[in-house]
Amino acid sequence: MNNYHKYGKQLFNSRYSSRIEIFFKGWYLLLILKVLLLGSLFDDLYRVAELNNQIFFPFGVIQDPIFVKIILIPVLICGLYFRRNYLLSLLIFLLYIPYYRIVHPIVNGSDLVLSSFLFLGIFCNNSPAAKSELTRSLQTLKIAGCILIGQVQIAFMYLTSGWDKLISIEWRNGDAMYNLLHVDFYAVPWLRETLGNSDAAMLVTVSWMVILFELLFPVLIWFNKTKALILIPGVLFHLFIGLFLSLPDFALTMMWCYILFMKDETLAKWISLRSSRKLFRLNVWKLTI
Repeated sequence: MNNYHKYGKQLFNSRYSSRIEIFFKGWYLLLILKVLLLGSLFDDLYRVAELNNQIFFPFGVIQDPIFVKIILIPVLICGLYFRRNYLLSLLIFLLYIPYYRIVHPIVNGSDLVLSSFLFLGIFCNNSPAAKSELTRSLQTLKIAGCILIGQVQIAFMYLTSGWDKLISIEWRNGDAMYNLLHVDFYAVPWLRETLGNSDAAMLVTVSWMVILFELLFPVLIWFNKTKALILIPGVLFHLFIGLFLSLPDFALTMMWCYILFMKDETLAKWISLRSSRKLFRLNVWKLTI
């Protein structure tokens, strides 16, 4: 129990809890961007949702587009500014539900991932911190369990996606990649003209690279020696998706998930920047006041 208590002190220290805070605050920032970018479409999407009976009690009143824009963004800003707690995390998740119902006609995988982590964030809180040794240790184990659940969820997403592609003859022979590159609202024109018109061997090679990456990710991500070997290709893979397949929100969402697999010390080295003359310091930990 003493070991758990010692670890608990480290976890609730601002430095060691920063990974949790930054991870969930990143989702709040992403959701703010989504609301701002899609805000002009809310009225049209709301009408579509009404026609398809997507509006239901008790969310019929609070799913009004004006309500969502006026209430959700200020609450998310509070989530960015203040240290997260159970009540704030629960409120953000509940307000996300009407937003999701409005944009339901145009949701993609990023919205599903976002919703699952907003829900997980309700339980992954260290404020207010427990006072006794026993409850503090239990709180530490709870947060560690939430992190593990998030990691397993990400690994499982890659596994199921890779398995679906592996058993698909269209992916194995490159036809799926060819069809994807020729969908106008996905691939950018120059990519469609270059890679889309490549010979079959190139399309098969790219298809198998995607399949192998998605199948290897849930295996290699758990070992420190191989973690970087799969995270770096993962970042490049999702950058490609975001830049050339018109899915920037999905790319950002999946890359942001990688923070859960990073060590606090590594994250600190990446985001604590110093100028060569040490005239200023960008300290992200100040976000976790």
